[in-house]
Amino acid sequence: MKVAFKLDIEKDQRVWDRCTADDLKGRNGFKRCLQFTLYRPRDLLSLLNEAFFSAFRENRETIINTDLEYAAKSISMARLEDLWKEYQKIFPSIQVITSAFRSIEPELTVYTCLKKIEASFELIEENGDPKITSEIQLLKASGILQSLYSVGFVGIRDKNTSSYSFCHDGRTPDKGFESNEKLLIHPCYWLGLNLNRNALAPEEAEEINDEYDINIISDNSAIRNKTIGQITTHLDQIPIGNEGATEFEQWCLDALRIVFASHLTDIKSHPNGNAVQRRDIIGTNGGKSDFWKRVLEDYKTRQVVFDAKNFEELGPSEYRQLQSYLTGPYGKLGFIINRDESEVLKSGKDLDWTKEMYQSHNSLIIKLPAKYISKLLQKLRNPEKHDAIDRQMGKLLTLYETSYMAIKSTQKKRRK
Repeated sequence: MKVAFKLDIEKDQRVWDRCTADDLKGRNGFKRCLQFTLYRPRDLLSLLNEAFFSAFRENRETIINTDLEYAAKSISMARLEDLWKEYQKIFPSIQVITSAFRSIEPELTVYTCLKKIEASFELIEENGDPKITSEIQLLKASGILQSLYSVGFVGIRDKNTSSYSFCHDGRTPDKGFESNEKLLIHPCYWLGLNLNRNALAPEEAEEINDEYDINIISDNSAIRNKTIGQITTHLDQIPIGNEGATEFEQWCLDALRIVFASHLTDIKSHPNGNAVQRRDIIGTNGGKSDFWKRVLEDYKTRQVVFDAKNFEELGPSEYRQLQSYLTGPYGKLGFIINRDESEVLKSGKDLDWTKEMYQSHNSLIIKLPAKYISKLLQKLRNPEKHDAIDRQMGKLLTLYETSYMAIKSTQKKRRK
């Protein structure tokens, strides 16, 4: 400050008093400035530079409390926006999720934090951003919380030392979060989020173990890949046949909710008390993507049916059963999920019955093996490629329309 303002004053206190006014003068005024930092020199320099910039705009050579508060809020908002910009490609939901923590206490339990995250999911689903919607369906609230920790948005309290540890290098905690554990939103975001506190006391700053440097690393990708791996591995553990039928239906429901999270809503098991073996799943099609718009307009399918069959071979009864569902809002297109290794239709078997349903009832039934759904899940490893699933489904539908339906059936025509 002596150099910047060319002051010929020796004592630091007098230099400070020369550059400040009102209640910022004196040691208490300086301590007030420190409360807006983590008591680190670089944070203090940033704060004072911004405060003097505010004063100069008002044609003042000294800073007052208003300048200090303006500077602290500006820096906090800039830090928050930097966090969003730096991580949005690998953590698409970060802006919506962190914004859900506005106007609350900065210290909260893991349980409260998870509830805040879950509450933001409704807003995300309403907005319908495909990258964000698929992320929350895949990671769930617990995975999102781990990601918030890995980017340094929240710190976790050490029970032994009572200090809060923050991470900025992409690591997740060594263990899972317990619901009663204490978390702290990083102080640099308090003003940007308009939290109920805006400054730290000296003893509180000492309880924070943190080095604030944004390194563009996040465990979000690792959490995402681990979850996808668990889902695909689980499929191989489900017994084929009646023994694993209920477990397979649940797997299909969970997988479909993730794969089509951004395009189908209200995906659920279809209630049917009269048919024990009917294991179909439905989802509402709003025509939100090119593929699903095509399904809605060309096949009048508003309610999409996925019939889960926990066996490999499909016969005429499976095709007839699904075709019988395709009326009214269910339109003229449905999917059979089975345990086949390939989505390719077999000549003389799947192909003949697919053509029969199409030619006789104008209904298109697409075989969608669970293995194929697993392949679609793999495409979600990179959130930037969120539209890859839609393109893949579009290619599959085109294959049915232009190739399979044009191949001559091996079935012999019945004599009249």
